[in-house]
Amino acid sequence: MTDATPALAPDPAVAAFIARWSKAEAAERANYVLFLSELCDLLGVPRPDPAGPDTAQNAYVFERSVTFHHRGSTKTSTGRIDLYRRDCFVLEAKQYAAAKPSAPAEFSFDLADDAPKSPKIARGTAAWDRAMLEALSQADRYARSLPDGENPPPFLLVVDVGHVIELYADFTQKGKNYLPFPDARSHRIKLADLARPELRERLRLVWTTPSPSTPPNAPPPSPARSPPTSPNSPNPSKNTTSPASSPSSSPAASSACSPRTSASSPPTPFATSSNPSNPTPAPSCPCSNCSSRT
Repeated sequence: MTDATPALAPDPAVAAFIARWSKAEAAERANYVLFLSELCDLLGVPRPDPAGPDTAQNAYVFERSVTFHHRGSTKTSTGRIDLYRRDCFVLEAKQYAAAKPSAPAEFSFDLADDAPKSPKIARGTAAWDRAMLEALSQADRYARSLPDGENPPPFLLVVDVGHVIELYADFTQKGKNYLPFPDARSHRIKLADLARPELRERLRLVWTTPSPSTPPNAPPPSPARSPPTSPNSPNPSKNTTSPASSPSSSPAASSACSPRTSASSPPTPFATSSNPSNPTPAPSCPCSNCSSRT
């Protein structure tokens, strides 16, 4: 990273954050806004803005409303994204119960019939894994239901408040193929993992500099090469075509593969994977400008 990268929270602040939220009880609606607001402070990014009456202007807010259009019907319904940042992410927050050790058998047999059945899903169980996947499906539905003019963001985040943050990415911004990021073995950031500066930096970049045009770990683009000339080909020095009229230098051609980047753009985020031996493959670009170079 360059010197311009904002300093991350010092270790004492990280330790205090981890200790504070590791004790939180399962109360999603009561805790998720505070947890994510304090996470923003920890990452050195702005907290979400107050929501306004015009949904189209709510680019970075809690409880961003979206309209669901039901297939085969003219009916609609409204959903709310727990945290949304335009062109960055859709975040779905849950808070499940910490796993508790089972009572010894000799003390549990006479209480089994009278003990209340807990409706809470315990972390680390098969039910918890299913619940997290259902939360991912919910986030995916929100991303697909954004209004015209707002592309699905490159990231989906699924958060179990005070326990884990899961990352999924689709850098095409078509919302059709969100995959674990950077891979299926390291897409889950546990609360204690926030002590690692590189993982806090990864989250900070999700908040601030996601790059839909260039996926992580992609090699830098090769410079364009001129076709070989033959003895009968015209002398390049006598070419009267001006650079401004050349197709390769036109604004449309130069921006075809990176509509939101420029020569002054910051380097592609996530350039360093936490698992160098298993880099994320770069999808091919479908535009005609790139196809002509392959």
